[in-house]
Amino acid sequence: MLPTPERLNKTDGNFIQSATNRFIMTDAPLDRLRNQNKITQPQWEAGNKFRFLFYQAGLEGRFGSQDLNQIAGGGTTSYGMPVSEQQAYYRQQYRDSLRALGLDLSSILSDFVCRETPIIEIGNKREWKDKNQARAVGLELIKVGLSLLAQHFGIIKKM
Repeated sequence: MLPTPERLNKTDGNFIQSATNRFIMTDAPLDRLRNQNKITQPQWEAGNKFRFLFYQAGLEGRFGSQDLNQIAGGGTTSYGMPVSEQQAYYRQQYRDSLRALGLDLSSILSDFVCRETPIIEIGNKREWKDKNQARAVGLELIKVGLSLLAQHFGIIKKM
């Protein structure tokens, strides 16, 4: 099944079409910044690893419906105990990344990279109401955080 023309238009050309007619969407905010050359390759790699740790740790939101026949608890919500040793390992790696970023930058990168919060909202949360200023502040904070992550992951040397 191919993506609809509307979906392809929404990506602004940020997709890859393979020889087997498979489409890979690269329109996540992190990918868009890389495609627009607003972040470096090491920063993008660090963001991608951060996103990978987040999902492997089972911290992403889940889609589903309520089971009204269930008495209590259960389900696959993974904000409690990890469901496997592998998930526990990735949660520890993710927590180490958050510690390396510090409180403010960890919140910014978690929102941007993992929850795909728009850059302008990152700036707005820092009290910048003008769109251009909010976008500029958000982008600079994201770049600083991604550079710190790249150092933490050993993608670039620590200064």
